[in-house]
Amino acid sequence: MNVMHIKSSNSIGNEEISSLGKVLQTYNDLQNLILWLRHNNITKEGLSNFAESLSNCTKIRQFTLLYSYNKFELQTVQIISQLISKFVCLQSLYLDLSQSGYFQFKFNKNDAICLSSALEKLTQLQNLKLQLSSRSFDDEKVEVLVPALKSLKNLKQLNLDLNFNQIGNRGLSSLAQSFQCANLSTIKLILSFNNFGKEGITNLCSALQQSKNLKSLALDLKYNQQRIDDEQAILLSSAITECSNLLILILSISQNNFFTNNFYQSL
Repeated sequence: MNVMHIKSSNSIGNEEISSLGKVLQTYNDLQNLILWLRHNNITKEGLSNFAESLSNCTKIRQFTLLYSYNKFELQTVQIISQLISKFVCLQSLYLDLSQSGYFQFKFNKNDAICLSSALEKLTQLQNLKLQLSSRSFDDEKVEVLVPALKSLKNLKQLNLDLNFNQIGNRGLSSLAQSFQCANLSTIKLILSFNNFGKEGITNLCSALQQSKNLKSLALDLKYNQQRIDDEQAILLSSAITECSNLLILILSISQNNFFTNNFYQSL
């Protein structure tokens, strides 16, 4: 079997997820696995059993795990990271670990280290989508993750959802360094509801100016605590105009402090 798509939001728990793992381990030739496991009652015990069952599915090339709104514990991200690190043939990864409200469990530095270590092993990865919104992701954790992103030399598409976090100038400046991959043609960066200012925007613009192969760019910078002003908006528009191969541009920049006409006229 090449493709398996499993969708469950029916309050499955440890017993059910462990049983699912035992079924999946029989498909050694599985290449595309999509797991929609949002809004369930899975704890680290069930997740660990499930991950162990998948340890022999080493031929997987496309893996999607939508795991938001489960019970996150101290070892949850570590278990998930260990799982994906075994998929050494992986070319496409979509990982949703977002949380909110009463589900929220802080994403700590060790979680960032584990995820970064796993990503560094995926040397064939071409398409990466990470959803980490509302995870208390700050500058320190971004700086842990960025070296792994920079190590992905074959990466063509990068999609990062980091809205509702605590990312400041240092974090955005570090994050911009991950755009340096020569093969990168698509960037989607969702950073609404964070706390960066002029320094972060300036370094983001510098990174975009060097992204000569960029064909698709989507930026969500709305509702930032330090509102983007006219000067920063003009810097951003100037950087975008230097992306000479850009074919698709999507900007979400509402709720900032610049005059919109000045921004669009400079594009």
